[in-house]
Amino acid sequence: MKKIITFVGFFAFGVMVYGQTESNKSTTLVEVTDQEILTSLKPEDAKPFVFASQADLDGSVPVKIQEIKAEILANKENAEKVIALRQKLWRLENAIVNTNK
Repeated sequence: MKKIITFVGFFAFGVMVYGQTESNKSTTLVEVTDQEILTSLKPEDAKPFVFASQADLDGSVPVKIQEIKAEILANKENAEKVIALRQKLWRLENAIVNTNK
């Protein structure tokens, strides 16, 4: 009888320790490098920005991309804002010219 109680005690202790280690894993922050955080992220609707002409696209996209990358680095601590900016970056990197004129 004493062996059964001891076994149940060790089992309960093991389950408790395992449960605590699993919950600690879910709250661990992942370190990312600046290069990784500056990669674009495809939004769910996957719609790129549309420009009226190729000149507009060529003139404004490179500047806007650099501005967004600077803003991402400035807001590293705000995960929601970084995700939105990375999605905006994807839309700019995949921008197209409106062909329906």
